[in-house]
Amino acid sequence: MHPRPPHEPESDVAVIRVYAGMTAAMVNTVVDAGARGIVLEGSGGGNVPIELFATIMELTHWEIPVVIVPRVPVLAGPATGAALAEKAGAIIAPGVTAGHARVALMVALGHGGVRAAREMFRS
Repeated sequence: MHPRPPHEPESDVAVIRVYAGMTAAMVNTVVDAGARGIVLEGSGGGNVPIELFATIMELTHWEIPVVIVPRVPVLAGPATGAALAEKAGAIIAPGVTAGHARVALMVALGHGGVRAAREMFRS
């Protein structure tokens, strides 16, 4: 039997598929609607448009974690866009699907917030 998390998982975690030319409006909309965490499915190996970096910094400052996963399997390290987004505060999860990252983030947020989320995805 699997151990139960000490608290209920956070249910308001959004998954957004990133695309070229995407603006921060989509991310801001889900946060305005109540999202407590965001999983961005980056293009290719996890690239994220530079237009999202300021929003990622803002969200992580507000303690809303942003997890970036690749759309395709990655054999090497994270894509350049993902590595730069990590410097803006994003959590990189290169070997995880968007769906798995969402569930892991839900559990981590229910367990202990942003710190638990960072620990959950630590390699």
